[in-house]
Amino acid sequence: MLLDSAIAGPVIPGLIAAALYLAGALLNGWALAHNAGKTSLRLLSALAAPAMTLHGFAVYAQIAAPEGISLGLLSVASLTALVMVVLVMLMSILQPVRSLLVVLFPISAAALDAKVKLRQYGQCRHFRPLHSVQIRSVVSPSRQSR
Repeated sequence: MLLDSAIAGPVIPGLIAAALYLAGALLNGWALAHNAGKTSLRLLSALAAPAMTLHGFAVYAQIAAPEGISLGLLSVASLTALVMVVLVMLMSILQPVRSLLVVLFPISAAALDAKVKLRQYGQCRHFRPLHSVQIRSVVSPSRQSR
């Protein structure tokens, strides 16, 4: 079934957040092209707040695992996109940096969508996933014996 518990966790919030990000990018692009400042800022904030919240839920569902924290490439990309969007939204209160959101919103939507698709359709046939990272000691063997 498509919406089983393993998939429905990050998928539904991720897809809704991606749709809100894309709507926000279109609105922000239109507002910047037509010089509509104050009205679009309120509407953009109304779209961005639930998008960032749902993005946070989706990232948490992607990273939190029963065996520990899963920091794969797409999970970290999605988390990085979330942090960048939150910082730019906070900075847009003080300075006019909203034009960055025209680029950041689609990047965040793509990061969410890539992780959702990988989880939904399984692993790639050509690449094996890296389930664990081995950390090797950089200390010389003589110091490890002490």
